[in-house]
Amino acid sequence: MSPDELSAGELNTGETALAEQPLPSNGDLRWGSGASTLDRLFADGGRFSFYQAVRALSLLHNGAAPASHGSVPVRFRSRMSFDFPGDDIERIAPPSHDEALPQMLVNFLGLAGAHGPLPVVFTEQLLRPRNSALRDFLDIFNHRLVLLLYRVHEMHHPELTAGSPDEGLAADHLYSFFGLGRDPGSAARYRLWVPDRALLHYSGILAHRPHSASGLQRVLADYFHVDVAIEEFVGAWLDLSEDQWTRIGASQGRNHGLGQETVLGKRVWDQHARIIIQLGPLDLDSFERFLPGRVAYKPLQSLTRFYLGDEVDFSFRLVLRADEVPSVAPYDIRDAASPVRQIELGRLSWLESGRLESGRTNGARTAMNNGVVMIDGDL
Repeated sequence: MSPDELSAGELNTGETALAEQPLPSNGDLRWGSGASTLDRLFADGGRFSFYQAVRALSLLHNGAAPASHGSVPVRFRSRMSFDFPGDDIERIAPPSHDEALPQMLVNFLGLAGAHGPLPVVFTEQLLRPRNSALRDFLDIFNHRLVLLLYRVHEMHHPELTAGSPDEGLAADHLYSFFGLGRDPGSAARYRLWVPDRALLHYSGILAHRPHSASGLQRVLADYFHVDVAIEEFVGAWLDLSEDQWTRIGASQGRNHGLGQETVLGKRVWDQHARIIIQLGPLDLDSFERFLPGRVAYKPLQSLTRFYLGDEVDFSFRLVLRADEVPSVAPYDIRDAASPVRQIELGRLSWLESGRLESGRTNGARTAMNNGVVMIDGDL
């Protein structure tokens, strides 16, 4: 049975019941002594901020939802008194035989007492001995009032969310800024080959419009921990569809308006057809991870396409350090002790030439000596 479903007669009786709860016997509870946070909450709850105490109880409660959701890991009660205490929390009592959840006695909010709206004479009656039933009844409403206060505060302070940082309301807003939507069940979420929560770190770059080469370079370099360079305005031939070809003739002619739509040939040159994303120089293990079919290629391709959208084509240029180029030599594949690494033609195999030394650039093989692999970004 949840705390909200309990009747007044089933509730513990205010301060008296809380005072009867035993303190945890954990020896020295000083900070740094090894005592748990839960022990400190029960031993000296007044030292904690109210909001942090509720958050700590939410995190420590096994399987509980955040306090802003349906289930709450603590029962709130209001201390009835005419004095003005200096702490938000009077005491936090551990669970007992009669109460399955911890009970927090608060000083700052309640229907009766120095801060409450009820008349003073009513509070005086509640403070009389053996008048606990009415106090318990009022605590049903006090619990709701304190919980509502926490909910409102949590809405404007996302750091109080007890769940994972990528599941809170603030994270949903950040996802919306760069195109993944607020609803965790939407089709836009969980469709990339990188975790959605990893993109929150780059939300400022991803949300900025228009996207830029420097933004893409920063995201890829930071996420994959490699050197990244972007080459823009890389030209390429674009094939024309047959209905765009120029034909001469009175009856069958088309696309032959001089200076307007006439094209010589079946393709045109586009000087900004794509960009080239260079990764490296890389060691051999990193180089292999970015090859198609390997563990890092799909995340690389997916993150790049998400940033660029469908408007820009791209290719990857993987640069392998010259001292990491594997040897290429014939060997018996049945010889398990062979020191030669298994090669892949076009990806992990190069034939050294006499121009090797002249082709070195910053310690990496360049296109001159076949130390570079070009990969289509849409593979």
